[in-house]
Amino acid sequence: MTKRKWNIKSFLLGVGLMCLLPVENTMAFFDSMKVNLFSDMQGIVTMNGNPVSDAVVKRLATPASNKQFTDSFVTKADGRFQFDRMETNSFLKILPGDSSVYQKITIEYNGQSYLAWEILAASDRYKGELNDRDVIGTDKQVDINLVCELTAKSTQKEAAGISVVSGICTWTNAIIIE
Repeated sequence: MTKRKWNIKSFLLGVGLMCLLPVENTMAFFDSMKVNLFSDMQGIVTMNGNPVSDAVVKRLATPASNKQFTDSFVTKADGRFQFDRMETNSFLKILPGDSSVYQKITIEYNGQSYLAWEILAASDRYKGELNDRDVIGTDKQVDINLVCELTAKSTQKEAAGISVVSGICTWTNAIIIE
């Protein structure tokens, strides 16, 4: 029995054959390769408890591929910001297990930059940042609703599993460990 060797030609042939499949089957395959870079989140930026308008909240995500993804939001008069889910496709997703994603949020206001959120998320699943594997898909999930007080000291907080979030932002039931 000979061993089959995969190479780039075999891979491209496989992708070409997928193009012959009905669109819904091809889309299902690509949906299975989605990597969650950041789950949807919302929050408020405050200074001394008062809402901060015109602060620039920036997200940076770096998955295992080391490609960087960014987006930003300027806070409204009520200090609020909101981000949709950030995701990409990766062939690494077809391998078993989760991939980690480096996530960072900074807030720029009055010429200063604040570290709001920094984590090496151990899961690339949707809502995986603050939710343990056991609660994903249940009504016990924690939504990411942040309070970012610019005068707060940066601390470390427990996240899902072994992950730790550093920065000035907190969320409901956040447990400060430092």
